[in-house]
Amino acid sequence: MNAPQSAPGKGMTPATKGILLMVLAMFFISVMGVATKTAGISHPIMQVVFVRNFFVLALVLVMVWRKGGMASLKVNDRKGVGLRAFFQFGAATFISTTVILLPLADAEALFFAAPLIIAFLSMHFLGERVGWRRKTAIFVGFIGVIVMLRPTPDLIQPIALFGVVASVFIALRDIWTRKLREGETANAIMFWSELGVIVGSLPFALYVWQPLTLPDLGIIAFAGIVLGAAQFTMAVAFLTAEAATVAPFRYTVILLTTLFGYLFFGDIPDAFVIGGVAIVIASGLYILRRETQRSAGQA
Repeated sequence: MNAPQSAPGKGMTPATKGILLMVLAMFFISVMGVATKTAGISHPIMQVVFVRNFFVLALVLVMVWRKGGMASLKVNDRKGVGLRAFFQFGAATFISTTVILLPLADAEALFFAAPLIIAFLSMHFLGERVGWRRKTAIFVGFIGVIVMLRPTPDLIQPIALFGVVASVFIALRDIWTRKLREGETANAIMFWSELGVIVGSLPFALYVWQPLTLPDLGIIAFAGIVLGAAQFTMAVAFLTAEAATVAPFRYTVILLTTLFGYLFFGDIPDAFVIGGVAIVIASGLYILRRETQRSAGQA
C-alpha cells in the first residue's frame, strides 16, 4: 500500500509558513503596482484611487461579515480613528502617485524609508527609548534615501519626493495604529480607514473624472482586490510567525517590482536606486534586529 499523502503545507513550521505568506503578500503588492500604474497611464490618479478603494472596502466588508459583524465596527476613539483614516488617505494617494509616475522598483525603494521614519517618530509619539546604535542606523538609512533622490542639480527627480511623502504618511498611519489597537477592533480600523480614503478622494475624482471602459474598470477593480489580498496575507503572515522572522522578507518586493517593471514597462533601476536601496535595507534590517533584541530582553 502507498503511504497516505500529506495535505499541502502540512508539516511546515510556522516560520516557513509565515515567510511564504509574506513573499505571497509582496507578490500581490507588486501585481497591484502593475495594475495601478497601467490604469494611471490613461486615467487621473485620484480617480484610480477612488475606484480602486471601493473594491478594497468590499473585501473589508466580507471580512467583517465573516468575523465580528457590524458590531465590530463600533468606534471608541472617533478622533483617533478619523486621524488614522486621514493618514491612510494620504498614504494611498501618494503611494499611487509615486507608483504611477516613477518606475515600480524606484517607487518601492523609496517606500522603504517608512520603517526608518517609524523608528524616528516612535521616540516622540510612543515614548520609546532609542539608543545611539539605532539612531545611527536611522541616520545612515536616510542617507540611502538621499542617494535614491539623486542629490545633484542635473539628476534630482522632484517626482521622487512624492515617495518620501508617501513614506511619512505610511509611518504616521502605522504608528497611529499602534496607539489605537488596544481600544479598537481591527475591523473598525480597516473599515473606517478605507472609507476615509473613498470620502477623501471623492471630490478630487469628480473634478478630474473621465469615462471608464469595462476593461479599465476591470484593471482598477483587480488592483483593489489584489491590494486587499496583500493586506490580509501580510496580516496572517505576522500572526503565523514572529515579526523578526517574516519582516525581512518584505524586501523581496524590490526583486519582484524590478522584474515586473522590466517585463511590463521596460524599466531598469539605475546605480542611484540600487545603491540607495542597499543602504536603506541594511539600515532597516539592523533596526529590526535591535528591536528584536530589545523585545527579547523585556520578555
